[in-house]
Amino acid sequence: MNISLNDINIQLSIVIPTFNTENYINETLQSLLNINKERTEIIIIDDCSSDQTVAIAKNWLDRNHILNQIVINEENRGPSYSRNRGIELAKGKYITFFDSDDICISSCYDKALQAMENHNIELCIFGAKSFDHKTQDVYEFPDNAIWKEILKDDDYKITTLSREPLISGLAPNMMNKIYKTDTIRNNNINFPQGLIFEDLYFYAKSMLSIKKILLINEDILLYRVNRGGQLTSLNNAKYNDIINISSKIVELDEIESISEKAWSNLIGSAIRLNVWCSENCHYNEKSSFVEKSIEIFGSLPGRVLETYKNSNTLTLWEKNIIICYQDKNKQVLEVVAEGGYPDLPSNNSAESEQDTKILFELRDMLNSLISQQRDGWANDRFNVLNEKIETIKTSIIHYEDLFKTNNNTNNYTLEKIEEILLSLHHESQNKDTDGNSLLYEKIIKSVNDIKNKLK
Repeated sequence: MNISLNDINIQLSIVIPTFNTENYINETLQSLLNINKERTEIIIIDDCSSDQTVAIAKNWLDRNHILNQIVINEENRGPSYSRNRGIELAKGKYITFFDSDDICISSCYDKALQAMENHNIELCIFGAKSFDHKTQDVYEFPDNAIWKEILKDDDYKITTLSREPLISGLAPNMMNKIYKTDTIRNNNINFPQGLIFEDLYFYAKSMLSIKKILLINEDILLYRVNRGGQLTSLNNAKYNDIINISSKIVELDEIESISEKAWSNLIGSAIRLNVWCSENCHYNEKSSFVEKSIEIFGSLPGRVLETYKNSNTLTLWEKNIIICYQDKNKQVLEVVAEGGYPDLPSNNSAESEQDTKILFELRDMLNSLISQQRDGWANDRFNVLNEKIETIKTSIIHYEDLFKTNNNTNNYTLEKIEEILLSLHHESQNKDTDGNSLLYEKIIKSVNDIKNKLK
């Protein structure tokens, strides 16, 4: 059904870029059924899908009498172009973005919009989780530790970036955020076209303009991972887009408008994505990728990385990464890019204090190994996983004495590591791709070797 939007008071515009998601779009739209149909519009921007995505979306919107706009790009231009077009077309006082394969808990919108209206909020951020498309397992978002640090046990918080600079370090995903539309337009905040990781730049630039922020301690998003056609399945060249995105962030010239802590957290988010991409780009390009990444962040004033390094939310792994960027330690960052641990010489006086932390870091490494396996994030997966396994085995041998002498740490750590190894074993057993069977056999042999070593 065609609905004129000219004379309707729209409160919220939901912009959904689509491209060949016929298997998911109906489920995504179905999750939006709890919106206020009289005051919400759904804007579908299709990027020249070759399947039935548009037809399915139109049928659902008409059947459920949802205010909508459906636009098809003249040519395939990527999600940034589609989102920017959605910003231009949006008639709502507030705007949010959603992906055409994710799941929304849309009953959360009304509560947020009422609070935004009552308190003149420019940005509302919800919690989020990811779920595995194949197994349906649900996982915490990578920013869960930061989220807990900010909100503690509060149901919500109205604050500013100067009061809570950790907000700028939250995951930049757009789908769990609602913006005041005028704030976006008046400050010329948009998505860099032709690049992926565009969310990071948009979020960074918005942080320079947003005054009042609402955080709601509820999950609005279930982010789908481990399906074909996602970012995680892109060709290798696209991982280099994070270099361009990071350069754009570093070059933002209005950084005086936010605190140094907030700015350092934005840089920290960019560094985390750089490291992730270095792990997943082609093996032969890792060295040059690391070199370009070091060059970008090396142009920052030294105090920015120092401020981020001193953040209480960082693990030892992350602190070592920042030290490597500070020291322009390409050698260690290349080890990390190949799946290794950023092992740095420890201060003898602090060695005993650090040993226990490093045991827990072993669990982080194993979790990372499982994540690579589960989500298919490594293009050159064989080399990446082998290097991770070898690094883990080397680390366990290195800290063998600690396992023997500290029984409490030993028992707790052994229990957790074995739990993770068992999970990895099940993950590998569930794989049915014949071409990868040799790799999975090698992983199982290696994890069994590690378990025997620990015992």
